[in-house]
Amino acid sequence: MSSNTPLIETPFLDILSPPAPVDHSLWLWAALIIFVLLGLVMLYLIWQRRPQQQARRQLQRLLHALDNKQADLKQSLFDLNRQLCHGLGLTHLRAYQPSTDWQAFYQRLTQQQYRAATPDRELTRQLIREALVWLQRSRP
Repeated sequence: MSSNTPLIETPFLDILSPPAPVDHSLWLWAALIIFVLLGLVMLYLIWQRRPQQQARRQLQRLLHALDNKQADLKQSLFDLNRQLCHGLGLTHLRAYQPSTDWQAFYQRLTQQQYRAATPDRELTRQLIREALVWLQRSRP
């Protein structure tokens, strides 16, 4: 090939470079992010279905209803007892004896539940708040 030959007459003109490979890494990253987010959502839902979490939510609703004067005080104490049993995984609260503080709490709760007069609203609120603390303490 001489230096005077035009480029159009050379045999190298019909050689094409191969196309660039398709980049699939964007799809892989998107799939990875979606799977991680789905895993986090599933873990959150499993966490929320734990008995302690369910009991905490119910007790917070009960406290809110008491603050708005929409709940019966006597029934609220029995609901408190039931939710604590559920959250702690017990059939009866007498079976749970972690400390002397618990015994004092349980004694006040049963006294308020079974007294003839209407329970005190503020004491009922205080018992629910303490129950929330006991549920928090029992967390594994």
